Amino acid sequence: MKGRLGPGGKLTLSVNALFLFGINLSNTYVSIFLWKTSESLITVAWYHVYQFVGLMIGSLLAGKFAEVTDRTRCLRIGIFLHALFFAAVLLFKSDAGLHLPRLGLLLGVGTGFYWLGSNVLSYDLTDQWNVDYFHGLFSVFNSLAMTVAPFLAGWFILQFPSTIGYTYLFAGSLGLFVVTIFISMKLYTRNADGQFTLRPAIIPASVRPNWSRFSLIHFLNGARHGVFVFLIGVILYEVTGSEFGIGVYSLLTGSVTFATSFIVARRIGPQMRKRAMMWGQVASSVGVVSLALLPNVVGLSIFGLLESIAFPIYSIPFGALFFDLIDADPKSADHRVEYMVAREVPLNIGRLAGLAGFLLLGGGMLDEPLKRSLIVVAYGTIPTLGLFALRGLET
Repeated sequence: MKGRLGPGGKLTLSVNALFLFGINLSNTYVSIFLWKTSESLITVAWYHVYQFVGLMIGSLLAGKFAEVTDRTRCLRIGIFLHALFFAAVLLFKSDAGLHLPRLGLLLGVGTGFYWLGSNVLSYDLTDQWNVDYFHGLFSVFNSLAMTVAPFLAGWFILQFPSTIGYTYLFAGSLGLFVVTIFISMKLYTRNADGQFTLRPAIIPASVRPNWSRFSLIHFLNGARHGVFVFLIGVILYEVTGSEFGIGVYSLLTGSVTFATSFIVARRIGPQMRKRAMMWGQVASSVGVVSLALLPNVVGLSIFGLLESIAFPIYSIPFGALFFDLIDADPKSADHRVEYMVAREVPLNIGRLAGLAGFLLLGGGMLDEPLKRSLIVVAYGTIPTLGLFALRGLET
């Protein structure tokens, strides 16, 4: 029935909600912690390079693992590796910057395992009648986590001197992931004996013409995300002057995202998806230009407002379009894992390409306001090129 989810779908959303809260509690602050302890944005960039390399490796390994065992085990392995990551950060403390390959690869592989398992579960537990509703609820939980968790974390860090608050914060994330592992045990596990074929995962265009357009859009989105995932947090810290300022900003923008996600989940149907994505991308680009022209509280406010509105308007229909594309393949039940992995390949190549450009050109330019603004505009608006591919999608 339209808009209804079964017990498995509800439990999957619950596990995702806990996981998202755990990762949003500390994710932004890991980059800030590395930046403060190393005093180098290049260090933060290299950490993310290792993370995205690990994500590609993890996605491919998880694809193979899901076909020979089960997707719920992939999800649990991913949660376990996230817990192990925060245990390692607690162990290394202020020396974490000396262990970038270990930390980045560990979190990246864990992320690959978790989201492969979660995405396959989401596909298995939804259909054409409730896929928009599922993605809408997921976006609501995600925006709630992005709203509440960073605010609580920023306030908590402020209560302690130096980096002591980070220690307790990372310990809190570790505890949440341990709890999530136990709750995920309730997910139904089934044995699988399929085969994972690398070719459709690495060369998605050979599976279907639309894949080339989807791959281009994912690549462009990845190029933006690879740099913005840490750059915006650092700019926020510089402008607001504290971790709590980041938390307040996340609380305000996340509240807007939450409300927008709820509306999009109920109002935007299949016929409106492409149009909604176009408007979402345009709004996001306007916000980026505002931040580049006004690198202060006013610019951040405009950027945050437009980005928090644009993100669900763009991402919810895009996720539903992707699932519809899989469903259109008569052999989708046999190759759904390969499709999930295929999505990660161009996305992570885009992230690595974006970081490579940042390291080669942008790393030494951030102290100059004009050049920093050009970097923000260049990376923030590059997904706009994907609108041309979006218009050609056959839906």
